[in-house]
Amino acid sequence: MRSGTYHKLRHRLNNICLLNLFFHAVEAINQSLTSYFQSVEYIGPARVRSERFYRQQELEVSEISPDGRNLPMFLASLSRPRLEHFSDWVEKMFGYGVSVRKSEGHISINLEQSGKSINVVDTGYGVSQVLPVLAQIWWMRQGVRDRRFIPARSKNRKLLAIEQPELHLHPAHQALLADVFVEALSARSTSSSEVDLSFLVETHSESMVNRLGELVAKGDIAPEDLQIVIFGDSQANLGESDIQLSTYDHNGILQNWPYGFFNY
Repeated sequence: MRSGTYHKLRHRLNNICLLNLFFHAVEAINQSLTSYFQSVEYIGPARVRSERFYRQQELEVSEISPDGRNLPMFLASLSRPRLEHFSDWVEKMFGYGVSVRKSEGHISINLEQSGKSINVVDTGYGVSQVLPVLAQIWWMRQGVRDRRFIPARSKNRKLLAIEQPELHLHPAHQALLADVFVEALSARSTSSSEVDLSFLVETHSESMVNRLGELVAKGDIAPEDLQIVIFGDSQANLGESDIQLSTYDHNGILQNWPYGFFNY
């Protein structure tokens, strides 16, 4: 074989090998991105208002819509043990349980507290706004796995993005939401947990920010597990935003916090 022909053949084989490696790399990236985005759930800023009764539908609902519209059907499709588990968890965090009542083809969502049961419509608008948030957090903690993309021995990584979870809640209950987030994050570190859950939360709640600092000071969460990204109006360019990062120290004190940010 002539030297020139050999070098041309070798060059062509090298190109084929590189092209093959490229396609393998693209496939690996595609699989990684698919796995990541399939692990992301979203709850929007305005959840639908609760109704007194919902028409019962024999549907198995496996996820909660971003506006919480299908929450009644989601709760109604849970098995009794799972619904009781959800109710117990909500009661531990917020002081009231949740039940689903069925009658004549309709269902209702009730809150249970101290032996009393009351329809969610009669409890205030804030409850209807926070229940989809709580249900989504609880459901993601259950660790439902997609075996197509998750190795059997790996943790199930999940990200929940929530806009304004504190809407229409009393400031004290806004602070309790911080406890919910921290409790969910602390559960991921246990050896029995299959879920590595993270949160991306957009909020305007001073109560939640302050409560997170208190929980850091108590040692319930490490400061490195929290980061606050502050968006403010740009002083230099109208219509643009300045972005600033803030963290907590080990005493729960905010670092690099803009002066007067919560002032009015």
